[in-house]
Amino acid sequence: MLRGTQSGGPYAPVGRASGPSYVDTGLTAATTYFYVVRSTAGTRASQNSAQLRVTTTLTPATNVRHTAHPDHVDLSWDAASGAVRHSVVRANEDGSNTVTVGSTTQPAFTE
Repeated sequence: MLRGTQSGGPYAPVGRASGPSYVDTGLTAATTYFYVVRSTAGTRASQNSAQLRVTTTLTPATNVRHTAHPDHVDLSWDAASGAVRHSVVRANEDGSNTVTVGSTTQPAFTE
């Protein structure tokens, strides 16, 4: 298994699979990686497979906190690694009637 961060390579070996699957760990959130597979038998190796593009997901923000005031709410949170913008969404307690109330690059928002 070979991985790169640019389309077309260069690729670096990240591991060997003894079967038809491989789990790659220790990746960075919200990052695009490019994979190719090369089969081997002894000292012989195949050409690279077709390239596969994969983008890792972001983890959700954690430790979300609030301070309620009579006329507004202050929200803050610990940002997910790799996040560059946060959308703040308000909904009813049952999750219905969602509406995006704002967007920020900071891990805090006042509504």
